[in-house]
Amino acid sequence: MSYDLTGCHFSAVGPKWNDWTNRHALSVNGKFSGTSDKDFLAVGERYGLGTTPRTLAEIKAAVDAH
Repeated sequence: MSYDLTGCHFSAVGPKWNDWTNRHALSVNGKFSGTSDKDFLAVGERYGLGTTPRTLAEIKAAVDAH
């Protein structure tokens, strides 16, 4: 599973692109905001990714370390 933590933006081409990329690239489990661990785990389960809980914990640890 991959998730863009940088929040890709194309500000050079204007607000129309910012809107599209934010909503398109950062949706999880059909949500564009207010996602939770439950959403990431649901996506992992849907696609048979048994390592999702461990991967989620590793990502949280890495983010917390910075």
